[in-house]
Amino acid sequence: MKKQEGIYQLAIGLIGVVFCLVLQKWAFLPLILMGVISVIMIRRIKPVEFTEAAQLRFRKLNIISLICWGVFALLGFLLLRSKPIGAEGQWFILSAYLFLVVHGLLVMLPAKE
Repeated sequence: MKKQEGIYQLAIGLIGVVFCLVLQKWAFLPLILMGVISVIMIRRIKPVEFTEAAQLRFRKLNIISLICWGVFALLGFLLLRSKPIGAEGQWFILSAYLFLVVHGLLVMLPAKE
């Protein structure tokens, strides 16, 4: 993945977190933006062959992001579902945005080679 993709994920994640905290009923809008950006990026990205080291790094990055998302979702379910900020499934949307933030940050970290 390129750092540009990490920047997109980080930006959409942060915008989504702000929407979840401020405009709860409109929190899905950044997800639609992420979908549009993803379609555009898929059409522009050329297929790249990953080296073995890059595959391992990307796998570790995804596993760390997935574990963080599980923690965010569990904490959101336990702590936020009865509050207005997490009502009606908002806790899950917030956890998805936090996943995007973590994944974007990890993609932007320089690779050790």
